[in-house]
Amino acid sequence: MWLYILLAASATAFILAVRQRVYPKPYPGIPYNEQSAHRISGDLPELVPVIKSTNEYSTAIFSITTQRLGKPIAQMLFPALRKPLIILEDPREIEDILVRRNREFDKAPMAINTLRPMFANATTSQYTTPQLRAQKRLWADVMSAEFLHKAAAPNIYKATLNLLELWRLKASSSVHKDQPFKVPEDFQNATLDAMWVAVVGEEPGVTRYEITKLQNQIAGTSENNIPPPRGIFLKREVDYIADVIAKNASSPVPGWAQKLETYMPRHRQFRRTVNAEITLVMGKAVDRFQRLDLGKLEAEEMDTCMSDLVLRRLVLAAKKAQQPLADPTKDQHMLDEMFLLLVAGYDSTANLLTWFVRYMESYPIAQSELRAALKAAFPNSKVPAMEDIIGKNIPYLDAACEETFRLGGVAKGNLRQALVDTEVLGCKIPKGAEIFMNYHFNHAPYPVNESDRSASSQTAGAKYGDDRLYGSAGHDLGNFEPKRWLVKDAQTEREVFNPYALPSLAFGGGYRGCSGRKLAVMEFRLIVVLLVLNFEFLELPDNLKTLKASEKVFRSPDMPFVRLQALS
Repeated sequence: MWLYILLAASATAFILAVRQRVYPKPYPGIPYNEQSAHRISGDLPELVPVIKSTNEYSTAIFSITTQRLGKPIAQMLFPALRKPLIILEDPREIEDILVRRNREFDKAPMAINTLRPMFANATTSQYTTPQLRAQKRLWADVMSAEFLHKAAAPNIYKATLNLLELWRLKASSSVHKDQPFKVPEDFQNATLDAMWVAVVGEEPGVTRYEITKLQNQIAGTSENNIPPPRGIFLKREVDYIADVIAKNASSPVPGWAQKLETYMPRHRQFRRTVNAEITLVMGKAVDRFQRLDLGKLEAEEMDTCMSDLVLRRLVLAAKKAQQPLADPTKDQHMLDEMFLLLVAGYDSTANLLTWFVRYMESYPIAQSELRAALKAAFPNSKVPAMEDIIGKNIPYLDAACEETFRLGGVAKGNLRQALVDTEVLGCKIPKGAEIFMNYHFNHAPYPVNESDRSASSQTAGAKYGDDRLYGSAGHDLGNFEPKRWLVKDAQTEREVFNPYALPSLAFGGGYRGCSGRKLAVMEFRLIVVLLVLNFEFLELPDNLKTLKASEKVFRSPDMPFVRLQALS
């Protein structure tokens, strides 16, 4: 009898011990949902229904943690096999971590593992190491303002003129006239045309192909006799990899899902196609540079695209050292970096532009004010010169662009890992903890005691105004209002653009921020100016007006439609 009692007690104790080991283990001192700590599944039962109802996994994470608790920092709990995920929604502290605390935080394993199986040697798939720093230095000058104006801007401008031609056809033809149409693919084609030639120097011709197809459709002739350009095949590969990353990023184990994909025949086809295209272009450039003497190799005017600049410098360094050049077409670091530039610039910019045209329709006053500012800047032309668009100071244009970046929230959030034991908003953050930060700054922040902020955050607050989040710039953050970024110059009494009116999080920040930020901003500015001067964005039917979104890799509108009227 006593033996049975002893065995039962032992079994009960064992079960309780096992259950205790698999229950979530919250970090001490950081807010969390109490009920989630008392169930093995943690916050997951709360998370899944919200993801299904919103189709935005980042929004779901924030809504069941910080937003439910009304706190700027909280933690999401998992079964004890996985450490909690710290959630941060305070814009000032996020900006501080990104820009000023790089010694304390680096990219998190969860973020690295999502891309590493696909682009193992690209800079975004690496931790901060001497090798990463050397690779970033190699590519740094392709993102300088001077080089972008010379090599990228003309191609973006040309691609946008093609887009204008396509949309004029759609606005006037019986096929699309007065009817809403989807815009993401048109934007993707334009950005692919611009990015591919900017990176490797060859034109895909995708938008021109779409123009010819539509012209044939309008004329009632067959589309089958139009030979597709090479860009169509490239677009197929870019679409594939973007879709795969999006699908696997929402998997419970994204790293493993991405790794499994690399063994699939479709992925091997993707690698063969892309590597063949890039190495062909690189091989031609290296051969051209190898034939030049040192004097000519030092001439920067020879660089017509990003790969030209990098390859010319590699050839120049090898010749100066009188060493044989290692074949760049076999350098997987270079191949991965080049293709990542294409993929990132293709989908993210297209999403931003889609949000922009939706805001123009949804906020007609802002559309009118922006068009008035552009007409004042360019009174004699609907197609200003590229140099004028880049160089002209137009505060309302800068404000409208920044407001689109903020409210669109294309890159909803990002992850960092603590490299040391540290603190955030007065909470102890242990070394190795992962923090998920909300870049989509679209609601009023939760109150924070200034004394809880880091020393560097307090210094920045004193410099830029620690109350800016609660002043006029921080009013109605769920609305599109470019004027929040404008202030009056004390001397001239004119409105000027204030980039520090609010924390700017759309591109991340600091050493691990988006390396293509200058390119994206320049591309966005060129396209926006030409679109607004040439088209009015008309009201959509009620069933298309929603600004609800879905999130894959990037956050995109559920109703990505536009209805156009070409301006005379």
